[in-house]
Amino acid sequence: MPEVRIGWGYDIHRLHPGCPTVLGGVAFPDFPNGFNTHSDGDVVAHAIIDALAGALAVGSLGDHFPEDDPADQDVRSIEFLERFRPVMARVRAEVINIDCTVFCAAPRIAPVAAEMRANIATGIDCDVDRVNVKGKTNDGFGPEGRGEAISANVLVQLRIETDSEPDG
Repeated sequence: MPEVRIGWGYDIHRLHPGCPTVLGGVAFPDFPNGFNTHSDGDVVAHAIIDALAGALAVGSLGDHFPEDDPADQDVRSIEFLERFRPVMARVRAEVINIDCTVFCAAPRIAPVAAEMRANIATGIDCDVDRVNVKGKTNDGFGPEGRGEAISANVLVQLRIETDSEPDG
């Protein structure tokens, strides 16, 4: 019998001058600040993996893709979604919904939200109509509102088969 599980994910990265910015697999080459991280620092992809792992009770992003793994140096984080699929397949997990909110003063999310949705849906292998992405500026409050950082909150709903257990 199918069971519905919910997972929540969060990630935040400080912005650094001259570093690249990637969100939901979309690069922002004209944005002057970005993430100085092991991978491309895509907080959207990172938060989605955390949410999926949470729903399946198999840890977090770092458990599956450790920061000290040289194989993941400069990797596109959206690729982590595809690489997480086997964990989901072991329990026949299906995405019901992914809802992502990106918090940043800039860049603007609305003009690229459809592209981000498509990248996420392709990465995790679900219908694009099951993925939502929206942006909030925080109206100048906090590190995101002051343009010092970008964060993402993600809520996922999964349908899984209860006759099998995830094993990370």
